[in-house]
Amino acid sequence: MSRAQRKLRLVESPAPVEATETPARSPESFILASAFIVSFSGVAYELLLATYATYLWGGSIYQYSLVFSSMMLAMGLGSWVADHGKVAKWVGNGAGAFLTVESILSILGAVALPLLYTVYWKGWYPLYFVFGFSVGLGFLVGLEIPFLNRWLQREKRIAELLAVDFAGGFLGGILFPLFLAPRLGLFRVAGLVALLNAFVALWGWTRVKDEIKNPLVPVLAVAAFALGGLFFVQATAWQEAMQKAFFGF
Repeated sequence: MSRAQRKLRLVESPAPVEATETPARSPESFILASAFIVSFSGVAYELLLATYATYLWGGSIYQYSLVFSSMMLAMGLGSWVADHGKVAKWVGNGAGAFLTVESILSILGAVALPLLYTVYWKGWYPLYFVFGFSVGLGFLVGLEIPFLNRWLQREKRIAELLAVDFAGGFLGGILFPLFLAPRLGLFRVAGLVALLNAFVALWGWTRVKDEIKNPLVPVLAVAAFALGGLFFVQATAWQEAMQKAFFGF
């Protein structure tokens, strides 16, 4: 072997340089926190509607059965629609759709109780409104977990998402009768729950605003948060004013 060949043999070839990429910020923590909050809110909406319907018309067993059964059916329908055909294709990763649903749910939850109060006083078929709100809120709640799961893109670990969802529902069911309703009153609880949904929408948009080009998403979120905040602050005054105007006390 010549001297030149020996020198070439001694030179080590450089190790291949691997391209490094900065990992994208994972939405996992936000999505799991959102699953907890939206489940808490969903149970609170069920209890709010059933309790308020009982307060206005009596018949607690009838009202709770009507609200819970219709919301459960609507939630199943919402979950099926979210993962079916053209809707699933349109949703994509689920981020924009989920945030839009949260804003709409917040607005609908904020106006539900005052509107029920009004239709009861006017006699405009109030039970139909109770059923309509139950179906509408339930349908939107049913969309949430499929959209979150598609955003998370971890279909094989759906159990973790559902576990957090069930924990949030448990907390909502416990806190509503023990703390929220006795301390805040039904109107203010509705404002608080609406604020929670709007907060999730705003928080989520700040995380993915570069990916969402639809300007309606932040506009809806801000409007929902403003409405929820106004309703929460003025809830007691509005309830007392409506009660005096409608019933004279």
